[in-house]
Amino acid sequence: MGSSLDNWKRSKLLEYRIYRFFYLFKLDNLRSILLRGILSQNEVKTRGLMSESFAEESCQEIRDNKKIYLSDGNLHELHDLIPLYFTPRTPTLFARKAEQNSLIFAEIESFVILDESISYAFSDGNATSHETRFAYDLKKLDQVNWDVIHANYWNNFVDGKRMRNAEFFIYPRIPRNRIDRFIVINNDSKKRAEDLAALWHASINIEVDKGYFFE
Repeated sequence: MGSSLDNWKRSKLLEYRIYRFFYLFKLDNLRSILLRGILSQNEVKTRGLMSESFAEESCQEIRDNKKIYLSDGNLHELHDLIPLYFTPRTPTLFARKAEQNSLIFAEIESFVILDESISYAFSDGNATSHETRFAYDLKKLDQVNWDVIHANYWNNFVDGKRMRNAEFFIYPRIPRNRIDRFIVINNDSKKRAEDLAALWHASINIEVDKGYFFE
């Protein structure tokens, strides 16, 4: 049944229709995720692992200097955390339309935050913006503009681009077995992902869903 706190967390997630989180990454990093789960940027560097990134360097410099409080009560560097989206179709992805064949989503059930080893926080918009607020108390999920998150497009909203890039942060890692499935844009990308998984004899649930991407 779970504890009363777990039940409360479930109810807050369901209240805001947060059923899953989305982690966007380069297909070339699939091998590492299959072997180790999803690691933070700083953890990847600490371990000396190879990793391909689509991030803009200027944005990463801003994030590198930010620290936020998590549900464990401690202050953490943003790059110690795993950034997840509430929706797959974000301005971040739109800016990379030309790269979508080389990108892939990992879909994680939102109830992952019930795991006692995981700490978390969230933002009400793009973490690089000075206007963005951060929180870890699920009572403050009302700070996120859910109309923007669930809309087909964000351009009809004032400050919609920033708000659509709201994130949910997890620390310290997401184990491989907490990833429900992987999503790609077409069959060519699926074949490539399946071939990468086969090299490591990994079982992988991968699906094609163009609705997660932009035409």
